[in-house]
Amino acid sequence: MNLQNMEYLIEISNCGSISAAAKHLFVTQPYLSKVLRETEKEYGLTIFTRGKNGIIPTESGRLFLDMSRDLIEHAKHFKTTFKEHSEAYRLRVSSSSCSHASDAFIRMVNSLADTPFRFFYREMTGNEVIEDVYTNRADIGFIMYPAHKADKIQEILTFRHLEARPLFQSPTQFFCRVGHPILKELDNLTPEKLYQYNFVLYPSESTKTRAAESVYNDKTLQLINWNRISQVIYVNSRALLHNVIQRSDYLGIGVIPMREQVENYNIVSFPLPDWMQPEADRYGDYISAYIFQKGIQLPKAARAYITFLEQFYGPDSGYEEECSENKNL
Repeated sequence: MNLQNMEYLIEISNCGSISAAAKHLFVTQPYLSKVLRETEKEYGLTIFTRGKNGIIPTESGRLFLDMSRDLIEHAKHFKTTFKEHSEAYRLRVSSSSCSHASDAFIRMVNSLADTPFRFFYREMTGNEVIEDVYTNRADIGFIMYPAHKADKIQEILTFRHLEARPLFQSPTQFFCRVGHPILKELDNLTPEKLYQYNFVLYPSESTKTRAAESVYNDKTLQLINWNRISQVIYVNSRALLHNVIQRSDYLGIGVIPMREQVENYNIVSFPLPDWMQPEADRYGDYISAYIFQKGIQLPKAARAYITFLEQFYGPDSGYEEECSENKNL
């Protein structure tokens, strides 16, 4: 596959004749005719046919030329990326749907105002994050999983030769907008008061499993009597989840708040009421961790991202202690 030959054939199409294209390209007409014959032979197709106003592409020729244009454009982008930004930071992150991971990522980006970089950040299911890191599609992965499944997750990671560094463990919490009426009822939040409100859930695996059984811990969802909830919205976008919470009286289910959650998102987290707690103590906790391949040298940008994760949400950051001291953060 010769990109230059493809450019020659595109010029023939643009000019409508081999002779005119040869003049524009500063090559001889016999040479350009040879390029055309050899390309048609290589791919087993007729690219041009002669019409009243010169040569025109065949149906197969149009497809060939369109795909050639795409290849040439991608090649130019490839060359530009690695030529002009050869010293740029490079980082690929795959993350479960969690605001804490994206918050650390944004903080890192804001610290690199004068640094050229190429970052890729993808949100997906926990299993897909593990697979991304295992197959080297990501440098760093961020996963969140139910604490009672920790042994199973560790087994999967060990089998794939991946290392996990826990960041924080969180109980299940509700969240709502600042100023929500339910915040005045937290000292005496009865089932009757809770169930008068509707819920919005973010089941990121809804394409593969039933919505209510996806990203959330199944046992946690069983803490709520869904038959008493009038309306439930399932969304597949964290941005939409936040918008629904911010602009309505819907409640969400999540974990302890990220730093500056009220200031940045106008969202408040609050703990489960006491009557939900006995079962929640058994099944309601989540563990967050970042993962990477064992025995490899992480890119500089990946190490920088880990620094921000640890600084704001790691075991020594004081994050969990702050959340426990201020339950209505």
